[in-house]
Amino acid sequence: MFGVGGQQTTTRRKATGWVDAAEMDSTLKCYVHPRPCFDRAAAALEDDKVVVLTAPSGSGKRAGALALIRGFIEDDRCVVLSPDSTLDELAKREFQTGLGYVLLDRRNEPLAEPDFAWRQVRDRLRADKAFLVVTTVHDLPANPETVQHIEWRTPEPKQVLEARLRGCEPTLIDEALAGLPGDCTLRDAVAVADLLISGVTPAEAWERQGGNAVQVVRKWFTEARTLSDYSAITTMAFAVGSNRRTFETLQKQLDDRLAPPEPKAAEPAELAAQEAKPKPEPAFAPVYDRRRVLKDNPLVATQELPAGTITRSVLVFADPRYRQWVLDELWETCGTPFWDAVRDWLTDVVAENTDELLELAIATGLAQLARTTFDEVMHSYLVPWASGRGRRACQTFAVQVLWCMCLDEDLAGAAVSVARDWIANGSVVQRSTAVVAFGGMLGVRFPHDAVKRLWHQVEFGGSVSAAAQEHLGYLFAALIECDEDATVVTELLRHRMRLQRRTAVTSKIKELTFQTVIGLLELLDWESEKPVCAIALAQQPAVTSELAELCARVLVFRPHRTEAKAALMKIVKALPETCSEPRLTAQRFGRALGLALPAQERQLLFDALHPRRDPRNDDLAGVFLLAVRKPEDEPNHE
Repeated sequence: MFGVGGQQTTTRRKATGWVDAAEMDSTLKCYVHPRPCFDRAAAALEDDKVVVLTAPSGSGKRAGALALIRGFIEDDRCVVLSPDSTLDELAKREFQTGLGYVLLDRRNEPLAEPDFAWRQVRDRLRADKAFLVVTTVHDLPANPETVQHIEWRTPEPKQVLEARLRGCEPTLIDEALAGLPGDCTLRDAVAVADLLISGVTPAEAWERQGGNAVQVVRKWFTEARTLSDYSAITTMAFAVGSNRRTFETLQKQLDDRLAPPEPKAAEPAELAAQEAKPKPEPAFAPVYDRRRVLKDNPLVATQELPAGTITRSVLVFADPRYRQWVLDELWETCGTPFWDAVRDWLTDVVAENTDELLELAIATGLAQLARTTFDEVMHSYLVPWASGRGRRACQTFAVQVLWCMCLDEDLAGAAVSVARDWIANGSVVQRSTAVVAFGGMLGVRFPHDAVKRLWHQVEFGGSVSAAAQEHLGYLFAALIECDEDATVVTELLRHRMRLQRRTAVTSKIKELTFQTVIGLLELLDWESEKPVCAIALAQQPAVTSELAELCARVLVFRPHRTEAKAALMKIVKALPETCSEPRLTAQRFGRALGLALPAQERQLLFDALHPRRDPRNDDLAGVFLLAVRKPEDEPNHE
């Protein structure tokens, strides 16, 4: 679970791939068409088959792109392409006739690209009779020529609220409109409408969604504040959820960073005079004041969290929404020396930290800071940490920040572009950092980008190749855990195995391919310590035939046959602990493997592993091997 924007989320929906009719219906329910920019974009899409929408994040470009596409496509679904797609890749892509494509938050190239690059994309789409809508946060180019770039306008929140509440009681609509704040965003209006439909009163709905959170934070910053006040609220922004002792230790470390430089050493005569003065009693006021000032801070609250049979008392923001606004105000009111101190402080904390909750708090804090100032997070934290400046923990932490960013719809495109740049053009350390990122949550959000980038490092990554092999397996496990389609990994490996089938000589690429497959078959789940492939067979039956083909090709390749047999039997033996119907799953997997193996190989495998010849194997192994030997027989479900 990652918390971004003051709300915890377990959203793991992949950011690319098919958008089906149900998702489009949900997104476009009560959609308000912003005129006249929507009409201009529709006309451009009809003429050129491609149009670019430019607007800041949170302007409703995704919904607008889906609404535009839906008016032109034959099928009631479309494909979301990776924001990492280049114009050259788009121009060479084969688009499906009559299908709609959306490319959200394109960031990896400037818009002032040669006109012929856009012309190639347009001509490709015209030839394939497909449609593409591109969205970007970049400014409108000065002279858009071949492909029109249209400045997207957000519908008025009042219009959105009225559209979504159509059919409700008039008094409810009137009360909701009366509470509409002047700085209401499109997302706030949608969220409030959903709350009202669920039965929440207008006053409570507006309070939940925004209320006066912005004004409370801004008022706090306009009042006279000490440096200790600023260090406390900064510590809270990056260490929310810490207990008091941890919090005060962290604040003391930041105070030391923010403290003015020590004065010059006194002359001997001055030192003697100081020694002659009576010594004051030890002052405990600074320590006491730090806790008292925090207690009097209206932005901070204490929360009791259950921890087994006891509760933990932690410090949090009085309203979770305060966090983003605090970061915004800190960036607007504090200068470079302050942020240099924060950077050095966080780097030290990250390098020495062993607390996973604190790690998550800092990572989500930096992800939220990236909303305010992406350049600061990129150049002061991500690049130095991913480049190995500091301890290894900092490199790992750069991955954590990217994972938190990719869960934010507005930052996901930026996160994948950063990792793409590291893996394509970075140093060895940066490439290894990107490999880890693509092997986890970033890969779950952008699976096709991940497998493409990881496999390129397997083949050409040099010293990073082994890590890329390993993290392809980790990506497979993460997709299984997040209930996303894991066949994106197995399909890649099947394709690579088929390419090597024609090669009799064991080349370097062929050996790397087989090593990667063996690594996947042997991979254990970190928590249960059961084979990940056994979990996959239980949770995603669609992966059965693909795993069977991979196993078959490794079994036929004699140099790795022994490893493959051992991994295969571990998978089968783990089925009783990973699925509810182990016999049926074993039979299904055995039949798929038998169909993938040549006839003579089936009998060889049966003779080598049959329970009568190896008493260590249980009856389930016999069921599996019988299905391998005679896959054409009807399975026995008794």
